[in-house]
Amino acid sequence: MSSNNFEIISINTLLEDDLVLLSTGQGFLETLKYGRNTLWFKELHYSRLQNSAKLFNIDICPAQLNNAVKEKINLNGKNNSYRIRIILLFSFIEKHKNTGKIIIQLLPFKVKTGHNKDYSLTLQISPSQNNPLAKYKSINFGPAFFKKQEAVNSGFNDVLFYNTKNELLETSTSNIFGMQGGKLYTPPLSDLILPGTIRQLLIENMNVMEKEIPVSEIESFDYLFLTNSIAEIQPVKKIDDIQFKIEENGFSEIMLGWERIKNKYLGK
Repeated sequence: MSSNNFEIISINTLLEDDLVLLSTGQGFLETLKYGRNTLWFKELHYSRLQNSAKLFNIDICPAQLNNAVKEKINLNGKNNSYRIRIILLFSFIEKHKNTGKIIIQLLPFKVKTGHNKDYSLTLQISPSQNNPLAKYKSINFGPAFFKKQEAVNSGFNDVLFYNTKNELLETSTSNIFGMQGGKLYTPPLSDLILPGTIRQLLIENMNVMEKEIPVSEIESFDYLFLTNSIAEIQPVKKIDDIQFKIEENGFSEIMLGWERIKNKYLGK
């Protein structure tokens, strides 16, 4: 088998068969942040895409993919900031067609300062029960985004999912962390939790402990926050009727720790 059985295409050259794959959710996705002339934590994103693709006998060459991303950045202006989407399309059904097509999209990104101090979540049971792709970053975001819009319509920013055991999972696009008794916790990976890149970095660098967090224990936490590759870290002000006083409980220490991780990465 070839070491890089994929091709990089333009979204303008999608064939009818490609549109079928896109419209039926047959593919994987990575979203990277580019700013300060840095493609943040690209190695983790390429590795996750590579591992997911291997399930369907697609071999990704990270170096070749990175060169294509850098070329696109240079063409669009390397001093700008972007949200970069890498979409790998291939058939889940016809496994003998083990060639994928990669689309690279650059979307202008306005760098925000600070975070939303009134970010709120509402609890709902996960719609991804028995979904074999829930722990992979596929392009099947429909159920999660539908639930997020329901939350937004009810006055919240996002939905916080829990499983049939009433244990916290994640939001529609983010992993969740909580500080309790001076210790930092996050739910352990399961078939319903995406292994986020920022999640991995915090576990490796900030003494995070993985443990099940029952819904009934939410009030016992000093504060909670969300992580994803674009927003990075977002504190949570409210979960349903439970309110948290973020800044009064040392959340600034988390932000300082995160900045140390980013500065360490810039020094590579």
